[in-house]
Amino acid sequence: MASDMEFIIGDRVLVGSKPGVIAYLGDVKFANGDFAGVVLDEPVGKNDGSVKGTRYFQCEPNKGVFVKASKLSKNDNSASAASSRALSPPTTKQTTATLPKSRGANRPSTSSPPTKTSSKSSSPASKLSDRDQSTLKSTIEYDKEKHKKTSEQIDKIRREYENLLTVTHSRFEELQATIDRLETENAELNKTVEEQQLKVEDLQFQLEEEVLSKEDIMQELVNEKNNIISNESLKASLTPEEETWRPPSNTELQLKELQKLNEETLKENTSLKEELELAKSQLSDIEFQLAEFEAEKDNSLKEKKKMDEMVSLVNDKATDSVAADISVANSLTNQSIAPLDQQLDERSRYPSPHCVLEIWGCVPAR
Repeated sequence: MASDMEFIIGDRVLVGSKPGVIAYLGDVKFANGDFAGVVLDEPVGKNDGSVKGTRYFQCEPNKGVFVKASKLSKNDNSASAASSRALSPPTTKQTTATLPKSRGANRPSTSSPPTKTSSKSSSPASKLSDRDQSTLKSTIEYDKEKHKKTSEQIDKIRREYENLLTVTHSRFEELQATIDRLETENAELNKTVEEQQLKVEDLQFQLEEEVLSKEDIMQELVNEKNNIISNESLKASLTPEEETWRPPSNTELQLKELQKLNEETLKENTSLKEELELAKSQLSDIEFQLAEFEAEKDNSLKEKKKMDEMVSLVNDKATDSVAADISVANSLTNQSIAPLDQQLDERSRYPSPHCVLEIWGCVPAR
């Protein structure tokens, strides 16, 4: 078995007796130690380059397998170009370093057709070109995966923002309903206050009428008393015969009736005063309830204003956060893909047509 330092991404190796190509070298999350991710030639593996939700490289289903690098062995036999194209994420530094060798090794001679010697010498260059091509593809796949994760995070932020807006709108509607209810009750209380005020005014008017009536009765009593005194003085001046004769008079009866009417008036006056005091007490209670409703309404309006400010703040923060995440994702994607596009463009200008066909697996390697 070879040591860990003898392998690089793109090497042909044997996993036991199964041939494949190294697509990943390094630490993994599911075990301790350095592992090698290998793309097998046949679908006899265990995965497609991802384990427990973490992707390390990309390949066809059941062609990926992870083993300790110390358990691999070199495989010097030529590999099919299709296996080389399934490799994934190396760095772009290695790709840049190997591109000039690929162009220099595969430039055809214009004087004579290639001999067996030139064919053998171009085989390593072809292999390097396949590795470079696989590196570019795997790096692009890695950037796409990173962009996908960033998009998922942005979608998550948007969903949380929409949920927060839903909750805020629900609370806002509750506050609006409370304010409407308080306004309705306030209108009813104002109407009740007006009715009580009218009732108090009616009672005060009745009380004033009773007072005037009492004054009239008292004046009549005074007049009757004066009449009695006058009659008494007249009686003293009468002769015995005149004194024995007395004309029928209803003065005493009228006096009793007036006294009785006075007592009834006093009772009714007392009753009206009691009703007036009760009405004033009810009016005071209603005014107190009205003040409480006004305070509750003010609190609801303040809370509504705070909710409006919170919604505005959340809208601004969410918009800024989503815009920043999108800008960062686009910047990272452009920074990662732009060098790769430039390298592919350079490779499309310089390599020979036959070399390009070998890189893309259109013809077998020589």
